[in-house]
Amino acid sequence: MTHATRVVSVLSGKGGVGKTFVSLHLAHGLAEGGRKTLLVDLDLHGGGVLASALGVQPGRHLLHAHRFPPEKITVPVNRTLSLVGAPMDLRDALAAQHSDLSATLNAVFRGFDWAIVDLSHRLDLATISALSLSHVIWVVTTADAFALRATDIMLGRLCDLGLDIRRIRIILNGGMRGRNPFAGLDTFVLPYDESVEGVTTWNGVYSQVCAQRLKWLALAEVDRKGAIRPATNRRVQAARGP
Repeated sequence: MTHATRVVSVLSGKGGVGKTFVSLHLAHGLAEGGRKTLLVDLDLHGGGVLASALGVQPGRHLLHAHRFPPEKITVPVNRTLSLVGAPMDLRDALAAQHSDLSATLNAVFRGFDWAIVDLSHRLDLATISALSLSHVIWVVTTADAFALRATDIMLGRLCDLGLDIRRIRIILNGGMRGRNPFAGLDTFVLPYDESVEGVTTWNGVYSQVCAQRLKWLALAEVDRKGAIRPATNRRVQAARGP
């Protein structure tokens, strides 16, 4: 990976929270802002949702990198956005889960300003490979109790992997409608600013910089009966463009 390529991995504690939706809109937002952006589908349980959403049909995937140069496994979507699709064959998907893809990812990232990697909610070797290369990790959740508890478990596992918790942002997906909230907002993900605390909001999407584990729980409150509900956060900061 070259120093010029900024890598954001997007994962979740469970399925059904809009993780792929967030990955897709983030990549589109960066590409619309003129950044050369690569979207990588490493959700090996998702069945190629990103390719379908973008209306493209990748003929190759990351496991073909040992036989083809990187440009032969990427599919251009438009002038600034490209996709590396997920394996559609079950045997290839299972093989990818158990592969260290660090060198392969480094090769395909080269030449792009941004790489957005859509990951599974399972911490297999392929997912860990991408996380180790990421400048920022987005963990997507919704406000329901099951998703929040799954996110808590995921945060613990990320800490157990020894990842720098300062690179993690928790994205509370409140449902995004209308204009793309990520368009032109690369300061949302980089550079990391240690002075930023609390929650930043754009169009119902919340992001928290975690300086330590469980700081994200400011996004939720537990009532006297033990139920988790969205918090009323008093430290909401105004959005700032680049």
